[in-house]
Amino acid sequence: MNNESIIRNITKNNKTPGMPVRSFLLGYINVINNKIQASGDRLFEEISWRQEFTLRCISFFDKPPTLNEVALIQATTRQNVKQVVSRLEEKGYVTTVQDEEDLRKTRIYMTKKAWDIFEKYAGTIENLCDGLFEEVAEEDLEATMRVLGHMYENL
Repeated sequence: MNNESIIRNITKNNKTPGMPVRSFLLGYINVINNKIQASGDRLFEEISWRQEFTLRCISFFDKPPTLNEVALIQATTRQNVKQVVSRLEEKGYVTTVQDEEDLRKTRIYMTKKAWDIFEKYAGTIENLCDGLFEEVAEEDLEATMRVLGHMYENL
């Protein structure tokens, strides 16, 4: 039995191999995250899934965010964001500028090239989401959102 069929068998039968369901779910979330990232990396020619996610997070702000602000929304460190942003800047998707009011802050500006990548891959990301949530009932999605929300709050 290969790894894929082991996971399918566990999730189909709701029986975890000698461990509490909560422990299994925690690991399973990591597995799903890894698979999503690998699938996402195959979607884009120019950038990685993580870089696209960082661009998406930057776009959520009304004004160009700081590295710390993006780190907070991603629940990661400033240093991790700085590494990704540096690669995006090298590729021409963002520019970074020292904040005029607080010289300790670096603000991230998206370039036209970044907005173009959103437009280019809009349908592709929707297709990934459609496939990912195919045959998942709306009430299951809502329950998942509640559970993930509880988990987030408990961290």
